Amino acid sequence: MSNSTLDYYFGNRSKVHAFTQLDYNFNTGIYPQISFLDELHEVIPNSTLVFNFRPLADWIHSTTNWHGMRSRFSKFLMPGLVMTPKQVQRAKDIRDDVVKGAGVKLTDVQLAKWWCGHVLHIREYVQEYPSHALIELDLYDSNGTTSLLYDLFQADTVAYNYTQQQNQDQQQDDSSGSSVSCWGQSNKKGTQKQNKEKEKKEKKKIREAVELS
Repeated sequence: MSNSTLDYYFGNRSKVHAFTQLDYNFNTGIYPQISFLDELHEVIPNSTLVFNFRPLADWIHSTTNWHGMRSRFSKFLMPGLVMTPKQVQRAKDIRDDVVKGAGVKLTDVQLAKWWCGHVLHIREYVQEYPSHALIELDLYDSNGTTSLLYDLFQADTVAYNYTQQQNQDQQQDDSSGSSVSCWGQSNKKGTQKQNKEKEKKEKKKIREAVELS
């Protein structure tokens, strides 16, 4: 990453408290928080890293349905994403304007391995460089996540109380089979019991596929 690029992202940090979207995930894409983690560490060695979590199967569902992100991932050459020679060559041809169109489709196992590998890498990175703090947020634990964010950022009390009421309403709705969309739960379907059973089956399916690959 060049100094000019670093200046673009971090040149005026005195007025910035958080960077919430560093990536550009269209065309050939770039994820500075992955590709340039060491450079970011040099620029802001005391930064706090925040991970947003949801069940892996729901994340894969989200990448598949959000404006073709799964397809766009196939054009990227991201660290940790293990691709087949055919997928790599197609991505390189797209980047070099040799061909147009989509990349070779990524499998659920490839996405799962990449996601899990990225999580482990960041955790190990923070252990190696303890000047950083790592916060992991469960997007489906609305009460816990809202409370933690309130403590961290001192959100205004009116908004906090409103969210708390929404969470109580959501818990009531879950028992009847419906769900209030909150913390990215548009990919979460059914009651809490149904979701747990679905997650268990999806995890087993992905685990078996990873073990066989």
